[in-house]
Amino acid sequence: MIISNHLTPEQKYSNACEYYARGGYDNYTECFRLCKEAAEEGHFKAQELLAVLYMRGYGTKRDEEEALRWYKEAAKNGSIEAEKQIAIYEKYRRALEDYRAKISFQDYYEHDDPHIPPPEVDFTACIRLFEEAANEGCVDAQYMLGAHYMWKDEKKEWYWREKAANNGSHPAMRALANHLYAAKDYVGALQWYAKAARIFGDAKCAFRAGLLVGKGYGDVKDYDAWP
Repeated sequence: MIISNHLTPEQKYSNACEYYARGGYDNYTECFRLCKEAAEEGHFKAQELLAVLYMRGYGTKRDEEEALRWYKEAAKNGSIEAEKQIAIYEKYRRALEDYRAKISFQDYYEHDDPHIPPPEVDFTACIRLFEEAANEGCVDAQYMLGAHYMWKDEKKEWYWREKAANNGSHPAMRALANHLYAAKDYVGALQWYAKAARIFGDAKCAFRAGLLVGKGYGDVKDYDAWP
């Protein structure tokens, strides 16, 4: 742990970046501490990184509102990247609001008679927005697309879930690990259980990774590198 009270904001940010590059729960925790101090002292690159940490849940509890708040602070301080991320996330939120409204409409009109189907709802517009945001790097949109295609299109479902997992989504990692385990791809499952345990301190994933190691499917040390 770095004693940071004598460091400049730039030094704190630089050290935070080093911890981020190392990866892992403890390193992300220290990255978050240093980054938050630098961000609160007005360092806009630290504000950008702090937003990423909040959005992904690296080194802290995931908090979308805090992530957006720090992106907005960075944008006020001249960050073009922060402005871009705000626009992408607002696109995702519009899509999510529309999607939820359509789901609620279907649920509201569900009939007691199972032979009468719920009304047809066109999800085309919100799915298009999800895809735009997902292709621009929004991990939440990628995960949401995976959830949308569940029971509809298995290939698309796991394309988007895997993409979200590769981009750091904790729930996507767990879902992918469980999917691979069910498919008896125990080596692949171990990879994702171990990554989720290492990055997020996920005790359940650590336990499952340990079980697979105990059964001879690999060594958790093989999956230490992240990303």
